[in-house]
Amino acid sequence: MKKNSEVRIQESESRGSLRDVYSIEQRSGRQNRRLYQATDLGKMTLEDAKEKVQELFGELFKEL
Repeated sequence: MKKNSEVRIQESESRGSLRDVYSIEQRSGRQNRRLYQATDLGKMTLEDAKEKVQELFGELFKEL
């Protein structure tokens, strides 16, 4: 069974937000490791998400 984070990474890859830039094959019984890099689309998506979170938190704490 795949971990939730693995599913999210695969979804991000298929949407074009991440790309696999480096892989290390299995060694000494350890799991494979991969290094991912955000694409331009991924960076724009992250910036949009940050703005939405800031807006939501601003509304939340404005009431306090």
